[in-house]
Amino acid sequence: MFSLGATAIWPRTQGFTRPIPTALSILMQVICLVLMNRIIDSGVELSFLIPLNGAFSPLVMIFVGVFLYKEKASVWKIAVLLTACVLIGFANFL
Repeated sequence: MFSLGATAIWPRTQGFTRPIPTALSILMQVICLVLMNRIIDSGVELSFLIPLNGAFSPLVMIFVGVFLYKEKASVWKIAVLLTACVLIGFANFL
């Protein structure tokens, strides 16, 4: 969640030239790294967490771009990323 929030405010940093959004983005990324390390330490497999994060994050960021920044989204891009999330979840149970 913190990683997604940090990424979502990147446009507001204006290339990391605005101090407050930049500091907030960096802080959120650090919090994300700490929390992900604790999740891994609690027993969640790295081979599941990282691929799921890699597939899930772009999907969420598409919706952030569409709804927050009024960008256009391809239905095919959303469908492929959603399929990737499902396949990664399925692969964990093999």
